[in-house]
Parts: sequence; structure tokens; C-alpha cells
Amino acid sequence: LVFDKTTINARNGLRLPYSDKASMVIATKEDKERVDKQLMSKSKAPKKRVIEGRPSKAIGTIRFTFKKDEAGEIVAEGKWITDAKSHTIAEWIGFGTC
Repeated sequence: LVFDKTTINARNGLRLPYSDKASMVIATKEDKERVDKQLMSKSKAPKKRVIEGRPSKAIGTIRFTFKKDEAGEIVAEGKWITDAKSHTIAEWIGFGTC
């Protein structure tokens, strides 16, 4: 994903852009089937934490421009501004910290 609301929304704490994320998923296949069949509520199903395995490496910077239409705001253009070699590792880490 390019955009992830957890990098800007502090509801559950801010997540640094170069850090992996863990998701809570239904713990067993059987419980998932119960939820799908509406025999158990999703909020009551036991959960387990799963690391998503996102790459923790900067590959560049993309600048997005947006425009509004009747459906709301949409991406009008995405343009690569820098690549991985444009900055030192220390600079990339600095960009990803608060």
C-alpha cells in the first residue's frame, strides 16, 4: 500500500512509515467460518496477531496530486521524485521518524 491511515491517524498510536504492522485476524479457520455464517460476531471471535511482513526499505518518494470529482477526492497524478539512491540511509531514517 502507498497510503495507510495508521501513519497519520493516532487512534491506536502512530506507526512509523518504515516499520512493519501487525494485524489482528480471527484465530482459527472454524471461527472464521462461524463469523462468515453469522453464527458468531466478528468482535467476539478470538483473534491472533499476524505480522504483515511489509518491506522496511525506502525505495523512493512519489508525489501525488489530487482532484475532486463527484465521488470525492481522487489521485490525479503520481510522479516519482526520488529513488532509493537519492538519500543516505540516515536521511531516509530521518524522514520516517517523528
